Amino acid sequence: MKKILTVIFTLCCILTLPGCSAKMILKDISSTAKIEIYDYDTDRTVEVIDPESIDRICENLLSLKLSKMHYNKPTVSVYQLTFYDTNGNQTEVVGIPGHNWIRCNGAFYNVTEGSFDRNYIAELLKNNT
Repeated sequence: MKKILTVIFTLCCILTLPGCSAKMILKDISSTAKIEIYDYDTDRTVEVIDPESIDRICENLLSLKLSKMHYNKPTVSVYQLTFYDTNGNQTEVVGIPGHNWIRCNGAFYNVTEGSFDRNYIAELLKNNT
């Protein structure tokens, strides 16, 4: 009985922590072969297949510490990133609506540590006209 209570207490503590790594929320994007970036402002889509650019975007996302918001913000993302594996299968879709929050798996997350490099995304969109 004592072990069961200890396990339940530990699980409750883990589930109520204020933040978690993006690695826990995002599916495995480390094997990404292509990223499609959609810009809602210009209605443009750019395909990113350069391995260095893909690594930079994935590492930036995975470095974030996130906290799930308890409500959904009624807004459209500025950017949508769609990740594809080496077989062309879609593995993840991430919306970047604000500077300090993202949308992933149907939920919104505050970025509590780190920041998403929106300037790099804007640069990729600009250079791939």
